[in-house]
Amino acid sequence: MDALPMPIRQALLVNPFIYCMERIRDSIFHRAWFWDKPGYTLVFWCFTLGLLTVASHLHMKLRNQFMDYV
Repeated sequence: MDALPMPIRQALLVNPFIYCMERIRDSIFHRAWFWDKPGYTLVFWCFTLGLLTVASHLHMKLRNQFMDYV
């Protein structure tokens, strides 16, 4: 990911899957721990918890209509 421009790289690191893969790759190949970059960890957890909040709110709001589509 070092070949990508900085704005694109930062936008990709918001994606939880890319964050997890980058931390695993850093831990295995670069001998760096996942907590070495606390800023990315904070962004990951804020994004994940925000997505969980929005998804659970939508589920509670629309759960009576889900059976119409099943």
